[in-house]
Amino acid sequence: MLLRWRGSRRVVGVSFIVNPLQLHIVIGEYDLSFTLNGLPADIQNYTEHAHIVDQLPDNRAFDVDNVCVLTVAKGEDWPFLVIRRYCEHFNPGVLFIPETHLLLVGAGSHLSAYRLDKPRKLWHETLAENGEFIKWLRSGEFVLMTADYELAAWDIYGWKKWSVNVESPWNYHIRKGMIQLEATGSQSTFPLDIGPLEFEE
Repeated sequence: MLLRWRGSRRVVGVSFIVNPLQLHIVIGEYDLSFTLNGLPADIQNYTEHAHIVDQLPDNRAFDVDNVCVLTVAKGEDWPFLVIRRYCEHFNPGVLFIPETHLLLVGAGSHLSAYRLDKPRKLWHETLAENGEFIKWLRSGEFVLMTADYELAAWDIYGWKKWSVNVESPWNYHIRKGMIQLEATGSQSTFPLDIGPLEFEE
């Protein structure tokens, strides 16, 4: 991946702008721009031209100093997807699956999924127990999501496979297609593709 300053949007690469902090990434045909702790200068034009504007009904989202915005465009076109989330005290995370055009977004207690080739929102979930999103991780044909009190898996098409509630502190490892979960002094092992509920050792 090429590291560059903002310039031609047709080159695969990454660029950074500050005040507010902006991260610009080109992945194949898609142009992703992230704005943290503020709104992009063209936010009004973005929302007017976008096919999908996804803003949760949360009054905190209007606290512009603590807002994060993700836009997705193709080439020099206006963004077709605009996602706006409240991001104070936590870091959002994004995972893109190129072969299925799946975009996964996590921010605070909210998870959402989108198809980019035929733009649409697939689903939205709210984490239980007031937990907060930590990160996405791809493992082969599956995607794992870790949060404060939850470990969950989806396939690369965005279908949820399983989830398990955990208590802090907890950790997990992947070994030859098996999940080794350690939580509150206990350990369990189960297949990544099946999950813990259907598996019997």
